[in-house]
Formats: sequence, C-alpha cells, structure tokens
Amino acid sequence: MDQVSSVGIPASLSKEEARRKKVISTLAYITMYLVAIYGTIFFIFTHDWLILLPAWGFAGIFALLLWAGRQQMFGLARLGLIFTFC
Repeated sequence: MDQVSSVGIPASLSKEEARRKKVISTLAYITMYLVAIYGTIFFIFTHDWLILLPAWGFAGIFALLLWAGRQQMFGLARLGLIFTFC
C-alpha cells in the first residue's frame, strides 16, 4: 500500500504536501478496488448490467486518477477525486 501511495511523489516536496498527495492516491486506490469488488458482487446476485457497468466505469476513473498522480498531475487527480465523489 505504501508503494501505491508514494508513487510519483518527489523527495523535494515538503512533508505536509507529500502527505496530502499520499492521501489522494490512497483514497483513489482503495475506492477503485471497493467499487470494482462490490459492483461485481452485486452483479452476481442481481444479474443486472446497470450495476456492473457503472461500477467498472468508476473503477476505471479511479485508475485514471492514480495514473494522473503517477504523472505528477496532482491538481488533476485532486479535482477528479472531488468531482467523482460528488
């Protein structure tokens, strides 16, 4: 988990700024897996594609936010996280 949350964070950042970026990455990582797992489980019980497709779509969005963090586009990752949760 520490490897995922620390990816793309240069050593030159202040401790507080690095912590903020780790929180963004950790939230995106955990939410990506939870959405994919629970969406799949609910699909297995209901056989409703209207549950599975949006769940995997949102998992993809969270994966893109992780990629944005890896590319050091933390402003985009931060905004994407805010808008995705809203």
